[in-house]
Amino acid sequence: MIKVHTEIDNCFIFQLQKFTDKRGFFVKTYSKTIFNKLGLSFFDSHEEFYSLSNKDVIRGFHFQRPPNDHDKIIYCTKGRILDVIVDLRRSSKTFLKHIKIDLSENSNKLVFIPKGCAHAFYTFEDDSIIMYKVNSEYSQQNDVGVNWKSFEIDWPMPSKEYIISERDNKLPLFSDFNNPF
Repeated sequence: MIKVHTEIDNCFIFQLQKFTDKRGFFVKTYSKTIFNKLGLSFFDSHEEFYSLSNKDVIRGFHFQRPPNDHDKIIYCTKGRILDVIVDLRRSSKTFLKHIKIDLSENSNKLVFIPKGCAHAFYTFEDDSIIMYKVNSEYSQQNDVGVNWKSFEIDWPMPSKEYIISERDNKLPLFSDFNNPF
């Protein structure tokens, strides 16, 4: 596992090692020992989820509000997505910066998203599967987000037709959101 710093403070991309033979391949996505060696000893996975999305889906921007805010690890096991992360931490030197990461079943990348960052993605392929590990329990009352149109982000969507949930479409713009970070 190789840790790569991003333009967002404490947000990292991990290049994963892939072992391939005639049967297929094998990828280790998490190791407490390796995370400890890489300075992420505070991450203790509490829950794991996955989502399956069709082509041209937008999900997000989502995050948990304190006291249930969490660090998140995400990776794509099938398909291809554009992953977008925005730093909402007012005290951060990277406040309101964003990064875009192309994740796919072939990229062998994992992303560590720190507390106080919003997360969204766009799917380029049908049946794209995204895995999530978080270090706090899900809290429905603290499950919040901001509208994906809130930030000046170039979403390279090949189609003008995209699919977004009613909930995500009604999320407030960041300018109207009471930022808890």
